Amino acid sequence: DVLADTAVVHNVAVSKKNEKLWFNTENGQLVYESDVPTDSRNRPRTDTTFTKTDNSRYVQTGYVFDRKETKLNFRGIKAMGRFSINIGSMMGLDETIGPNNFKIFAEAALLGVQNQPFYYEKISDRIAYMFGIHIPTWGILDKLSFQAEYFGNPYKDSWFNYRWVGRPVPTYNGNTKLAYENDPTDFHEDDWKWSLYAKKAVVPGLNLFLQVASDHMRTINSSAFNSYEPVFQKPSQWYYLIRAEFGF
Repeated sequence: DVLADTAVVHNVAVSKKNEKLWFNTENGQLVYESDVPTDSRNRPRTDTTFTKTDNSRYVQTGYVFDRKETKLNFRGIKAMGRFSINIGSMMGLDETIGPNNFKIFAEAALLGVQNQPFYYEKISDRIAYMFGIHIPTWGILDKLSFQAEYFGNPYKDSWFNYRWVGRPVPTYNGNTKLAYENDPTDFHEDDWKWSLYAKKAVVPGLNLFLQVASDHMRTINSSAFNSYEPVFQKPSQWYYLIRAEFGF
């Protein structure tokens, strides 16, 4: 709403609906993306990358669109579906490899059935796909499992706005800037997550566990709060964990 009003004040024609709008910090004028100076690689000269010789800097402020007020909220209806196929049982291998030790499974979760304007308008951006397999080891291990997840959400996996600002809008790059200020639709580095898990009972009462993963793990920060974003942002970033469990 504010952007649309500002555009009228600066005589920017609102007829160019949905084109990105930029702000010149030198003269206070709003210009369309097509009018912003670019470099040799056709990239806009923004205040964080390039500066013109006359010190005019351009900051992306959003889009010009029809004036419309819509309230966003945290409410939503979630839906999910899942299936599994026990290949070991189908092949009669339960006595050889153990029950449920050769099994494939998958799940899809829709995180919000209803669209919400601007940020959550594509249902495909809200569906997480998870799948995995229990791999038989013929008694060498008690359990060996590989799982993966694909979630094509265009925003960063962060709860900063939710927890500290109380806004049902995405967080971009760990701060409170609105999504259209930085165009986070390019952020798909964290779409894939994976995990390899193994368990072995050494003797009665002693179990060993190994996990190698690039998942949603969050750690405690210096303020004793869980971090807003996962430690691992790319599938190539991973960790390993070895754990011993004693029981009696």
